[in-house]
Amino acid sequence: MEMRLRKHFFPRRWCDIFCFLLIALFLPPIALFDLVIVVPAIHPPGTFMHNFIFTLGVFLFTNIYGNMFAAMLVDTSVDAINLDSVIPQKPHTKGWYTCKHCLKLVPPRSYHCKACKTCILKRDHHCVFTGCCIGHYNFRFFALFLFYMFIGSAISIGYLTYYMFWVHAKIFLHFLSFYKMICPILMTIDGGIWDNLPLIFYNLNVVAIVLSSILLVFHWIPIINGGTSYERRLDYPYGRDIYTNLRSIFGKRMYLVWLSPFLSSDLLEDGANWDEGEGMPLVRLSRKRNRRQHKLRQTRRTLSE
Repeated sequence: MEMRLRKHFFPRRWCDIFCFLLIALFLPPIALFDLVIVVPAIHPPGTFMHNFIFTLGVFLFTNIYGNMFAAMLVDTSVDAINLDSVIPQKPHTKGWYTCKHCLKLVPPRSYHCKACKTCILKRDHHCVFTGCCIGHYNFRFFALFLFYMFIGSAISIGYLTYYMFWVHAKIFLHFLSFYKMICPILMTIDGGIWDNLPLIFYNLNVVAIVLSSILLVFHWIPIINGGTSYERRLDYPYGRDIYTNLRSIFGKRMYLVWLSPFLSSDLLEDGANWDEGEGMPLVRLSRKRNRRQHKLRQTRRTLSE
């Protein structure tokens, strides 16, 4: 299926714009500094390791940026599909409902986003780094964006650590460097921008690896279980086996999408109709859990008496 692109993809809210620019503006100079300054200082140019790390760096940079912009560009709203052609008979019995904001009949697992001002197919959350919602059609790009951000920042921290504390130990291996990293305002007092540039990039990489690792764990758990952040508290009612859950996110060519965001990979579902055999409908499951929890509370109350 050919993916539809969003007409207005640039972030609108101030917090989204700030977080987007944080990555868009700082990632290129960090990557350039690592590839042009740090790597040649550790691996002599022309050697196998230099060429390998340089190629790996370009690959990671391309995938981080490519997947981030792909997540921003791909339309995953209900407008991305022709709803009239996928509405089943007796839609309300299949989980379809009328959105009180859009006043449209929308599929199950779709939710309205106030920031995007539309309903999102299989909505997971609104991402501040891309300034858009993550849903059925762009979840693949968001997941790989986090994955490659984590790998890239981890490798960058490793090389910056060796560059500063081994190659240039006389300059950086003292308490003042650690104080500057803990309190960056000290960089304005001692040394110029170029002298403190490795410390600035090191701090940014620490922030990147902490955020990406937390988000990676938080969002990959629903991916493996075949659900979304909304369905976490409902024990992932649409989840199947891990292999099928991964194909539902990354598509039929999931073994290749890791190579490039430009590779197409058709998804298993259309984002509108979900087989009830895949899991119990959310409303029915929620009621069942409430009854089970009520019985559990009654049992505990009886035992305590």
